[in-house]
Amino acid sequence: MAKLPPASRPLNHRQSRFVDEYLRSGSAREAAEWAGYRWTAAWQAG
Repeated sequence: MAKLPPASRPLNHRQSRFVDEYLRSGSAREAAEWAGYRWTAAWQAG
């Protein structure tokens, strides 16, 4: 089976959680933290 292009693949759990939290808070840093990304990634996200 061929791989789907990135935009066509479903989001994984962490990505979906990030989107939900970003829409709720409007802060990429907070969304990254709540989604379970490492604090360094959350800090870089802003």
